[in-house]
Amino acid sequence: MRMRFLSPKNHSLLDYSLSGAMIMFPLLLNLGTQSQAALWLSIIAGIFHAAYSAATDYPCGVSPVISYRAHLLIDAGMSMLSMSAPCVFGFPMVATVYYFVIGGLGLLLATVSRPIEEGECLDCVARP
Repeated sequence: MRMRFLSPKNHSLLDYSLSGAMIMFPLLLNLGTQSQAALWLSIIAGIFHAAYSAATDYPCGVSPVISYRAHLLIDAGMSMLSMSAPCVFGFPMVATVYYFVIGGLGLLLATVSRPIEEGECLDCVARP
């Protein structure tokens, strides 16, 4: 089985889902009652993730400024930072597990995403 099987179109759709999860789940898990840093770090990271996803030159990107290759590198870096945050900030157990899971999902998404092939049509919606 090929390791890089996720198409750029599917990656772009999952990016927005992950961004929403990074904003919504800390609120649902009440991370703010345990650590305000755990709550706001995830919300800010989710907003940043949605912003650079919208600025990526791939399907469902709104304003293609960032290359897809650079986007995948940012994804991997953000995921590693997410998984290191509990060690740096000393988060409680629930927040630590959350950050490892969300970081692991992001890293998995970046790892299994295949690069854009030459001549591949990237539009999931028609751009003007």
